[in-house]
Amino acid sequence: MTFLRSLDRLWRRVRGRPAEDHEQQLMRLYWNRAELKKELSALQDQRQALQTKVETHQGAVRRASEQLDELAAYLGRPEVGMQGLAYFQLRALWTAGAKKLARFAADLRSQQEDRERAVHVAECQGNRDAQVAALHERLLNAQSIADSLDARLKLLDRKIASLKWIWHYWQRREVCNEAARVRAQWEIAATNVTDLADEHATLVAAPLGEFPGLSVDGKRVVNTASIAYSEWLISCLPQRTLAPAARNAISVQIFDANLGTAQECVRYMELTRVALARLNEADNLPALKDLTERIRARATYRSGIDTVPLTESLSDVRAATEDGKAAKINVLLDDYWSLTQVLLR
Repeated sequence: MTFLRSLDRLWRRVRGRPAEDHEQQLMRLYWNRAELKKELSALQDQRQALQTKVETHQGAVRRASEQLDELAAYLGRPEVGMQGLAYFQLRALWTAGAKKLARFAADLRSQQEDRERAVHVAECQGNRDAQVAALHERLLNAQSIADSLDARLKLLDRKIASLKWIWHYWQRREVCNEAARVRAQWEIAATNVTDLADEHATLVAAPLGEFPGLSVDGKRVVNTASIAYSEWLISCLPQRTLAPAARNAISVQIFDANLGTAQECVRYMELTRVALARLNEADNLPALKDLTERIRARATYRSGIDTVPLTESLSDVRAATEDGKAAKINVLLDDYWSLTQVLLR
């Protein structure tokens, strides 16, 4: 074999063709090169994606730095520095109110789910107990029928055993036919007992129905209470004008805020300090309960499946304006304390 292989190589060289091993090496190099090109392309794509992320991050850092410099220059101006302090404190007041509302809504939703889940479990358990009782009664009746047929069959078997003489032939034949009919009935009854027993065991072991989630009425309970809590938070403020001021602060940038003179900003900060203290200590649950009942009484809905009341039915909260007049505040329409984020739909 070695001689023939050497002769083949010599013949390939004479004819100018490369050796077989050399061809295989070239093929391996070709495929290795193709795999390397694929890996290189994947690495280049990964590098490009990382470079894009780095550039995006650098852009964000650069914009944040520019905004910080702009904010520092803005607050460095004596005529607006006090306004910046009042602006951020009003935003802190809004954040505190929004957090309290979110916690209240989450706790209330959890309590409502627990109540409705308990009712659901009780209903499912009651329905299953009734089904189990009815099935158990059917099983007892079927077992009674099967036992009765079995006893009758045993009596017939003993009677057949007693008719052993030849002159009992016709009588024995009639009893055997009757025994065959009874045995067929007993087999049907025994099968029915087995089926009912299996059905009974399956029903007892079956899990209760899964809780479908809050009902429309349950969601309405949570939503109306959340709306009442939003209005109640406004009533806790030392002046209800703080609520529109905090809402305006959260909706505009500091450069667009206009809170008045330095004296007016100091007044806002003092009121905000008192308001934050009241929000932290607020626990007048009877007043909140009465407000919730009033809101539920006047809330109307677009349809029977809607869970959020119509905004026009909830617009009687009033706050004094700068000219001394009373202005209505619609906590749902104006999304006070980020109310719409906690409402269930």
